[in-house]
Amino acid sequence: MNRNWVSAQILVLALLIVPVLAAAQSPGTSGATPPGTPTPRPAPDSKFLTMDGKTVSLSDYKGKVVLLDFWATWCGPCRMAMPGLQKMHETLKSKGLVVLGVSLDKNPHVQVPPFLKKMEITYTNFADNPKDPCSLKWNVQAIPSLYLIDRKGNVVRWWRGMAPETVLLPAVEEALSGKK
Repeated sequence: MNRNWVSAQILVLALLIVPVLAAAQSPGTSGATPPGTPTPRPAPDSKFLTMDGKTVSLSDYKGKVVLLDFWATWCGPCRMAMPGLQKMHETLKSKGLVVLGVSLDKNPHVQVPPFLKKMEITYTNFADNPKDPCSLKWNVQAIPSLYLIDRKGNVVRWWRGMAPETVLLPAVEEALSGKK
């Protein structure tokens, strides 16, 4: 009886751990599109709010490669990723890369500008639109969430959670070259 109890506990533990390990290795976290998603796929029609309340459309950036980052000031991994995104912005903007941040903070118009100044972030940042949340259109389930959009307006890669620069940079360079 005791051996059966231990076996049952091991089975339950395995059933709990395997999905977690599988999720950690899922294509979405590695930069590929999720299973069953056409590649590339059109980027959702999105309208963001500038920090002074004006509306800007993602389609305004068509013809550029866009790295779209959903983040928040309270998110540790988001803050850790920002210097790398800033570096890409500075080194690759002349080749056509646009890095865009979308803050999911509750009061972004107050919180974000001083935060960006302190972090020395100069790439464009928006607030999510509370009337038409982009985070829902993009299926943001965790932050940071990054999406790589090609010059034609198609999502070619995405990452959920912090993506290392060693993964992001080759994907961005590939998109800039037009090979994908």
